Amino acid sequence: MRILLLHPARNDTIDRLIRLPPLGLACVGGALRAAGHEVRVIDAAVEPRWEGRLGELLSGWRPRAVGISASTAMLKHALDLAVRTKAADPGTTVVLGGVHATLFPGEVLREGVIDLAVHGEGEQTAVELLAAVARSEPLHTIAGIAFRDGNGPRVNGRRPPIPDLDDLPLPAYDLLPMRLYSTPYSAAGAVTSMVTSRGCPYPCTFCDAFVVHGRKYRAQSP
Repeated sequence: MRILLLHPARNDTIDRLIRLPPLGLACVGGALRAAGHEVRVIDAAVEPRWEGRLGELLSGWRPRAVGISASTAMLKHALDLAVRTKAADPGTTVVLGGVHATLFPGEVLREGVIDLAVHGEGEQTAVELLAAVARSEPLHTIAGIAFRDGNGPRVNGRRPPIPDLDDLPLPAYDLLPMRLYSTPYSAAGAVTSMVTSRGCPYPCTFCDAFVVHGRKYRAQSP
């Protein structure tokens, strides 16, 4: 199945100065590709002509599903991407993941342009969800998602955190425009980042590290 993953742009000073790869989408993209799907990614935060590329992919490549990752600050821009997707093909399945969808999985479905929400860690959930979408199977037993049924939004129970991060495929860095990532502190120009652990037991009120990945610390091997 063809799947397009989108990272919205906030168009603010942070986006312009600190440009780092959207690792959540790269991780989900790697898992979906390992499951046999054809995956492409658009990072609207750094790609200068992302609107034209999005239009070309929606009209020419015609993905069956579009996945969008967003924090609360990026929700408005994520919804704009969903509207563009539905305008190109109302039959495209639009899935929202990330911190905001994890906090408010049922609420985001009331926006009308989001078909499904993923809450919690997305790799295993996305693979199971999109396999069900491809086969038009029921969604009631898939942990970590929210969807609409006849009574409105339904939020399934959360999927347990992935116990061994080494079981996951490598993030799909090759699907991202790696040459466009940089920070004011990178003298050599291009930079990247990586995830080496997930989860945090500490109660810092300003941080959302535990929201998606939970309180238990899990590390990947070197």
